[in-house]
Amino acid sequence: MKIITALVVTLGFASTSSLANSKKNLFNEVAIETDLTLSHPVYPIDLLPNPGKELMLIGTHSGQQYIDIFAASEAQLYNRIKRVKVPDTMLGVDFTKWQDTTQQVYLFSYNGIYQLALEGPELVVPVVDTQTYLKKSGAQHLSKMEFVYNINDDQKADFFTTDLNHSYVHISDETGYQMAKVDLPARLEIEGHSAEIEPPRFAFFDTNEDNISELIGFENGLLNLLPSVGSNPGQAIKLRDDIMVDDWWHTKDADGDSLDQSNLVYRKLERVVDVNHDGIFDLVVRYTKSSGALDRQNDYEIYLGAIEQGKFAFQNQTNSLIQDEGTLTDLQLLDIDNDKQLEALVSGFDIGVSQIIGALLSGSVSQDVHLFYQNEKGEFNPKNKITREVELSFSLSKGRSGSPVVLFADVNGDGKKDWVLSDEQKAFNVYLANNKHSFSRRASKYKTTLPMQGRRVVTSDLNLDGKDDLVMSYGRLDDKNMRKTIKILFATS
Repeated sequence: MKIITALVVTLGFASTSSLANSKKNLFNEVAIETDLTLSHPVYPIDLLPNPGKELMLIGTHSGQQYIDIFAASEAQLYNRIKRVKVPDTMLGVDFTKWQDTTQQVYLFSYNGIYQLALEGPELVVPVVDTQTYLKKSGAQHLSKMEFVYNINDDQKADFFTTDLNHSYVHISDETGYQMAKVDLPARLEIEGHSAEIEPPRFAFFDTNEDNISELIGFENGLLNLLPSVGSNPGQAIKLRDDIMVDDWWHTKDADGDSLDQSNLVYRKLERVVDVNHDGIFDLVVRYTKSSGALDRQNDYEIYLGAIEQGKFAFQNQTNSLIQDEGTLTDLQLLDIDNDKQLEALVSGFDIGVSQIIGALLSGSVSQDVHLFYQNEKGEFNPKNKITREVELSFSLSKGRSGSPVVLFADVNGDGKKDWVLSDEQKAFNVYLANNKHSFSRRASKYKTTLPMQGRRVVTSDLNLDGKDDLVMSYGRLDDKNMRKTIKILFATS
């Protein structure tokens, strides 16, 4: 702890203070005070060689953007050790996420990618020059972008950028970075005299087990396996004609108008991922069927990939279905029991007239969260699920809706992910994992003040004790006296 101790002496303010540790022995709660108005959730991140993780805060103070790094002492008290002034040319931020190595933070500018440094005369160091369709400077806040990858599996950051004509893959090697140009331009949507530029839809996947991920570009009814890096020669992979790239509300009918919601059937490619752990990428497709604005069905279809005569292929029929009554949204695919089989977490709600009136009167609406799991054949089935209920709050006066906390964290260190849900803004309900696909029927409750936006609660094992901790920050929907506070809940059970 020598590095942290020395830095804490010079930047001794903004430290943590102990709050409580007697709430059913689930957590020990401490707090950080910050002078930043946070524009992001707090990011737990491993930047220093010392044991444990640091916290990265991103926000503004007196109109200037800053990145603050907090580190913990041996007493688990967090102090700010570094404040970095963000140049006004920076537009986005991303960081490495792979295991067993310290992480790096990168900033995205209209003319290059820069690395955040914690030591040395320059705290924002140029890495590569880039080409991009983003030409703006002076952004009001940094966006969380996805431009850092580990394409060649060397535990070094690689980058992906796009301009109006091509995309560019920057691959790290012993000499620096090598750039490959690929035929994957940004998407241009024209509406009258205005135009909107969107990044391309794509995924990286190691298709031939050479430890180099290939680039897969999305098109309507088609996947393009692009020969950007590695040994794959490329392939156009035919899909169903009605699997589209854009959301239905961004799509025009033949007469140039928006699609008719009174008779809508639409499929959108959500993501490309290996769902059943067979080494071949699969399709996750959102299926929407609507007969009116208040009568909509959202399901998720899974199309399993196969190799036929040496080429990737997909059938027109779905292999499994994630389906329930009402409208399903917010799909997450995650492995909660470390068996390499993905579970599917979705939110479900009804949007009928009676539900809308009740929500307006109460300021909240009930929302089901469903955890679907695969059967022995690697298929999702509506019968194979576990359901819990949470409350979604909103503020008419502030014109914004909140969101519940729905996450998985191993709070008791038994190697199994427990289900953590919010109980309005008053408490966490923790359903401890029993066996595979089984949780305690009754929740362990931990009372504390939660943020109205569930995305502001994140989980990570901060002190490397084998138990996942929780970190909370607050925003404009929360009480004014909470907006500069960050709570850290160290798991103790």
